[in-house]
Amino acid sequence: MINTGAIDYMTSLSSCLSRVKNNGVNCCIKLPNGNQVLVTHVGDVHLSNDLTLKDILAVLDFKYNVLSISKLCRDSNCVVVFYDEIFLLQDYATRKVKGLGEY
Repeated sequence: MINTGAIDYMTSLSSCLSRVKNNGVNCCIKLPNGNQVLVTHVGDVHLSNDLTLKDILAVLDFKYNVLSISKLCRDSNCVVVFYDEIFLLQDYATRKVKGLGEY
């Protein structure tokens, strides 16, 4: 799920993470249903040669993967262009397409 309001990436699939760090601080996040759940690990996901998502929160009690558009743009120096059913991730300076997704 892409999210223009989320401030962090989240996943329930800690097995997809690389460079995994145990969460030394007992950090919790608040889910949309109001429950607070523990962030168990933090790691990265390598999507392509040009794109790595860093510091993804592993939240095992959450059933979705969340892609924070604002963090993606900031961390990757990119812009996101939305169309009817797809979005493009483009390099800010060159406008080279770094990724394509559906929503």
